[in-house]
Order: sequence, then structure tokens, then C-alpha cells
Amino acid sequence: MPITPDRAAPRAAAPAPAKPLIGDYGLDLSAGNHSVRPGDDFFAYANGAWYERFTIPADHASFGPFDTLDELSKQRVRAIIEEAAAPMPPAALPAADRRFLRGLHGRGRDRGQGLAPVQADLQRIAAATTRQGLAHLFGEPGFASLFDVQLPADFKNPDRYSVFITQATLGLPDRDYYLKDDPQLKALRGKYVAYIAQMLTLGGASDAAARARDIHGVRGGGGAGPVADREAPRCGGHLQPAQQAAAARLRARISWQAFLRGPATRRPAGAGARRVRGHS
Repeated sequence: MPITPDRAAPRAAAPAPAKPLIGDYGLDLSAGNHSVRPGDDFFAYANGAWYERFTIPADHASFGPFDTLDELSKQRVRAIIEEAAAPMPPAALPAADRRFLRGLHGRGRDRGQGLAPVQADLQRIAAATTRQGLAHLFGEPGFASLFDVQLPADFKNPDRYSVFITQATLGLPDRDYYLKDDPQLKALRGKYVAYIAQMLTLGGASDAAARARDIHGVRGGGGAGPVADREAPRCGGHLQPAQQAAAARLRARISWQAFLRGPATRRPAGAGARRVRGHS
């Protein structure tokens, strides 16, 4: 028998909407400095009070909303795994869960051990004394690289995937910051080299100042330097396929074969790659 409206079961009341984590509407109005006129400095008007009172956590070089979301996600994943693991002995957990929990439980312990937890990685970096060895590390997970590797659907053949290699994010925004003859940018480059030297010193490297200059030279002195933001939109129209054998000829100073042996780019026979012509 069809259910008429007056005989239908009563609907459950809709759950009350969750209160936003920030402010009353998901917008922190207290972050602004309203003593500043928005037409004079809108950033200060919208964010000035937050900018003055916020402190970047000591274990971060930068911090923002995505870092907050990342930490929240880790806490939730940890809670899910720990709740699932509670009734069973550690040996019965899947290997991935055991590694994840060991990593979480060891975070506080590792912070008191200095560089000991990363010595194996530092030794691998120190052992990369040739271009081929360095290129191989660039292709390995967990090591910083001059190149980003993505595996999207092929832009010109959606029936397959392709290895897409682009310039990685550098320490400075674009080519002008490395090469432009401008007093302000020169001063900024000096501070950047000093920062690299400081990181090397903290990492136990000898002759940190000279090494910092070399690193800066590699980052900004390779050919024409990093692609500037204003040029990036033009790259999309110059995609051409390149097999791995041909990739070795793109830049002779980079051992592409060693780089492409990394886990992210191991491909079945016949798999193609795409490159950006003119920016390879």
C-alpha cells in the first residue's frame, strides 16, 4: 500500500550544523588590524593582528592552514589505527600500520637524538660524488631534487599515463631572484646563501660557506636559470613525447637514465614521457 504523507514515518531532525573552528562563520575577524584603512594596506587590515601575534612553530620553516590540516589528519589517522590496534598484539598488525605507529611514537624521541636518525641518508648524500650518483638520488623518494615527477594521464593520449618532469620548487621564487642585477635582489641572495650555510653547519658539514655558494650556483646558474612565473603559462602549448633514450640528450649535464631509474618513474616497456620543449 502506498504511504501517504500523513501515514509516513516522521523524519529525523536534521543534525545541527557544526560550529566553525574559526570564528562564528569560519572567518576570524579578530585577525585584522582595523586601525589601518583597507585602501592603504589591505593585508594589514585583514591580517595585521594575526601577523603580529602568531609565532611559527619551532620545528617548521613556515606554517599555514594546510600545515594545520596536515597535523589534524595525522592525529585522526593515528586515532583510527590505535583504536583498531587496541585489541590485537603489535605483531598481528599489518606492516604498514606497524611502521606508521613506530614513526609516531618515535617523533619525540628522535628530536632528542640530533642527527643520529638521519645519518644513513646523510651518508648516501655524501657518497653521491658524481653527476650520475646525484641524479640517482634526485629520483629516489625522500631526497630533495631539482625536478618534480608526476604521473598524470597523458595530456595528448588519455588512454595511458606519462612521466611528467618539471622544474622543482626552488628556494627563491624564480629566475630573477637568482640572476637579475638589482641591489635588493643581490642583498636577498646574500642572505639566502648565509641561510644555506647555516643549514649545512647544523647538519655537521665542513666548509659550509663555500658549499653554500656552490649550492646556490647550481640552483641559479644552470643554463638560463629557473623558469620565471611569467613564462610558465606558455609551456603548456609545447608538449612533445620523448622516450627515455631521447631524454638523455635533453641536458647532457644531467644523467637522466640514472634519474629515471628511481621508483617514481619505473615504467613498463614502451611507456613514454612528455617534456616541455624549450624548457627541458
